[in-house]
Amino acid sequence: MSSRSDGKMVTRAMLRAAKRLGLSNNELARIVGLSETSVSRMRSGTYALNPQRKSYELALLFIRSYLSLDSIVSRDSAAMKAWLRTNNSAIGGTPIARLMSVAGLTEVIAYLDARRNLV
Repeated sequence: MSSRSDGKMVTRAMLRAAKRLGLSNNELARIVGLSETSVSRMRSGTYALNPQRKSYELALLFIRSYLSLDSIVSRDSAAMKAWLRTNNSAIGGTPIARLMSVAGLTEVIAYLDARRNLV
């Protein structure tokens, strides 16, 4: 696989996850470190993530967090959306707010991985 096709594949996966979670362009942009305009261009198919950039790595982490949550709630999109916006004392705030920093994103992943091991 070429870097270009990897970027397109990860872009599509990231956008699908964001859609299932009900994220706005602004929220997704803040999570992966891009502008809202770049996310809008991704949604229209005119821009893809570059595997050489930090935003690509953040997108992979975001996708990982989505997949962990998806497996915990058995693909229940409504439950995922509710969890994302409900205060969680174990991670120090709402998951959506925590996802918007690299440290928070990694903490959410660690939390979800620990929860997934209980399921």
